[in-house]
Amino acid sequence: MPYRWEIVKPYMKPQEPGEEGAVEIPAERTPDSSATFSIDPVQGMLPADGTANFLVTFAPAEVYLQWSRDFKSSLSAEKK
Repeated sequence: MPYRWEIVKPYMKPQEPGEEGAVEIPAERTPDSSATFSIDPVQGMLPADGTANFLVTFAPAEVYLQWSRDFKSSLSAEKK
């Protein structure tokens, strides 16, 4: 199965008071060209019934003290 990574800006819509459940994330996302994150290889083929290795790099231009204590991240992929 072919793949191509695209790094997008986070969707940061706060939940309203009393609102429960997951926040719906829009299908159209804004590409993030800041180069803070990179993934290698960017595209390729996933083998049938196999595994693939990716290198995810986080290299911010600036690091704030608060980030070093509270940084959390998640990586997700969806089949298109």
